[in-house]
Amino acid sequence: MKLCAESKNWLFSAIDVVVALSKPKIPRNYWSELHEKIVQLKLPAEDGKLRETDMLNKDGILLLAKRINSAQTEAFIDWITQFGCAKKNYLVKHKNIDVIEIGLDDNGSILAFGKLFNDAHLSGG
Repeated sequence: MKLCAESKNWLFSAIDVVVALSKPKIPRNYWSELHEKIVQLKLPAEDGKLRETDMLNKDGILLLAKRINSAQTEAFIDWITQFGCAKKNYLVKHKNIDVIEIGLDDNGSILAFGKLFNDAHLSGG
């Protein structure tokens, strides 16, 4: 994943999503069969021209995930829909030790928990 600074939209690697949901032997081949139906995102290349990429925004990734029949698809769709402008990601620390990532909405309510770095410091004790 990477953050597109100009539009503040998350961009995701289509190949990574294919691998996570379907674990095909050759991910690029699986993606090439699906991408005809999904418009690839054009991003500026080093030469200044817009080039099609295997990066998709949230809507594109949702379309891709819905086309993959996998036991993980429903959980992935739930997870991906959490990304958006209203969510702010924070790193919780205890005594300068990274503990856990959390996502908060504009009201300060927890939307999601991210990566756990150190569970021994969760209690703050």
